[in-house]
Amino acid sequence: MIKRPLFLLIIIFSLFTAVEAAAGINYSADLTTVSRAGTFTSKIYVRDDVQRMDMNSDGGKAITILRGDKKVVWMLMPQSKLYVEMPIDLKRELLPPFTSPDFKVEKKPIGSGTVDGHPAREYHVDITRKGKRESSGFIWEATDLNGLPVKFETEDKSITMTWKNIKIGGAASALFDIPPGYKKIEVSVPGMAGKGAGR
Repeated sequence: MIKRPLFLLIIIFSLFTAVEAAAGINYSADLTTVSRAGTFTSKIYVRDDVQRMDMNSDGGKAITILRGDKKVVWMLMPQSKLYVEMPIDLKRELLPPFTSPDFKVEKKPIGSGTVDGHPAREYHVDITRKGKRESSGFIWEATDLNGLPVKFETEDKSITMTWKNIKIGGAASALFDIPPGYKKIEVSVPGMAGKGAGR
């Protein structure tokens, strides 16, 4: 199963891709996340309101597919050909501050530079809830890639995310479907219900 720290990083990723997906920006990229939990590499795909992250960790591979159109998240385990389905709203139970109506993100431009060969604007990001700061950091958005993020760093430098090898263009629709032969399983996570069933 996928460890909780990895799932939280997936949620962080989804926060940064939600606006892009809504805007119809389709792309793929290599994403590296460095945190206290370790260094994780992944391949990400975004197409309209669907997203996919292929992550390597602990010598294994995990695939997460977020289907905005179906309001579900699928977490696939290729080695065992199993998958878990969760409603997108489940993240409200895992990260309540980020989905509360009192949650606000303020982004202020503070400079510009070059990140991985891309001209980029740098912003300071404040995440607040009821006027109280919850978190803050810095994000760099590439001006030659329609404002796609190329780097994010929390203020305390505990998490750094870098996007590389960004390719603009639609990914095959099959990437966002569950491959044949996978079996759905049940897990004991609050807010989830239903029995596992073969696909």
